[in-house]
Amino acid sequence: MEKPLEKRFTTDEEWKRIAEKKRIKIRKYSLADYPSVREILQASKLFYEPNDSESNLRRVIGDDPDSILVAVENRRVVGTAFTESGFIPFIFRVAVHPEYRNRGIGEKLMQSAEEVLKNKGHSEANILVAIDESENQLRYERQGYEKGHTYVWMEKKL
Repeated sequence: MEKPLEKRFTTDEEWKRIAEKKRIKIRKYSLADYPSVREILQASKLFYEPNDSESNLRRVIGDDPDSILVAVENRRVVGTAFTESGFIPFIFRVAVHPEYRNRGIGEKLMQSAEEVLKNKGHSEANILVAIDESENQLRYERQGYEKGHTYVWMEKKL
């Protein structure tokens, strides 16, 4: 028999994380989100001007409006995730503002990005994680991703 919810989560920290995760809404990126997304990518050391310029993101969502997601709390963009659904379905640029990390937002973004790819007919999602980012590798493994070959290519069946 499954334990009641109050028995499964015993610490105040766990309750706080659950409540925060419920307050976070995931939605499609809009052009007005650009300054926040840029700030988050820069803080996460993921920003690359040629790919992440405002004009390029405008082009990307013009081609595929579902390809960039944002996490929002109280009308503030606090995280982002990008998807690519071409030949190889990818999730990348998953980043959460430093003030909002360790609250389950990245996990919620990943789940939403996986759903985007699944809705486009993909049965798997791929991510690339730097070889020296063992903490991120463990985080993705806990979400069901498995290490690939030669470089850290992680995959999860959807």
